[in-house]
Amino acid sequence: MPRSKGKMQKSSIKLGARIDKEVKGASGERIQAQTLDFRSAAAIPEFTLADPLAHASGKRVATNSGMKTTFAAESSLNVARRIKMACVPLGCVVEDDAAVAEELSIQTLDLSSRSRQLMPRRPAWSYEISSGRLHHREAQSFKKWLDDVQEMIQERGGYPPAYETNLQVWRQLWRVLERCYVAVAVLDARHPLLHLPPALVYHVSRTLRKPLVVVLNKLDAVEPENAVSWAKALSKVPGISAITGFSKEELHARAFGDFRF
Repeated sequence: MPRSKGKMQKSSIKLGARIDKEVKGASGERIQAQTLDFRSAAAIPEFTLADPLAHASGKRVATNSGMKTTFAAESSLNVARRIKMACVPLGCVVEDDAAVAEELSIQTLDLSSRSRQLMPRRPAWSYEISSGRLHHREAQSFKKWLDDVQEMIQERGGYPPAYETNLQVWRQLWRVLERCYVAVAVLDARHPLLHLPPALVYHVSRTLRKPLVVVLNKLDAVEPENAVSWAKALSKVPGISAITGFSKEELHARAFGDFRF
């Protein structure tokens, strides 16, 4: 008889919420049991039937095969806890051990070589390499990157961030950036840093050594002074060559000063 979903979920919660404790072995000696607290358990991925390298098998695969964004699935344990926390009335203190608070600002934007780890790198290639061998290299390199990212997430603890796990999507990004003359990043003007991956800035400006233009989109949704402040702040970020704006609504250019859109 299959187990009910409720029982399976309860078992997962018990498994994730237990703490380190000493237990007795079969011969009577006391040993240290390896257990997890909830913050560590929340970072562990849930096993699913979807294989991120499902489209990377075989000798040859067209680069447009399996073009579908696939984010790392959040475990049912995390989803259940988030739903529970969402039921807490506004104004009440929410104590969530798995929530990791990180400051997001221009000053904390990491554009060092460490940020490169957050984006898979295309292995070295040349036109002399066969498509089958190149495909194999990319698949193996991407698999190692997935393992490294999961290790960093577990070291960080807490709820895991969403990230792309489909190799075909990354292949398209690699090739587009290699062929383009200028890369353009479209950011939401309400909070541009939420849409500006440091790994992408590093890859375009330092690895490929190409100009990166930032477009602040939806200027009609923010105050002109806020948009100007964001433009000035982003202009100081190393690797960004130019900043402009866009709005589908008609705006008064005088309110934005020297900022062109």
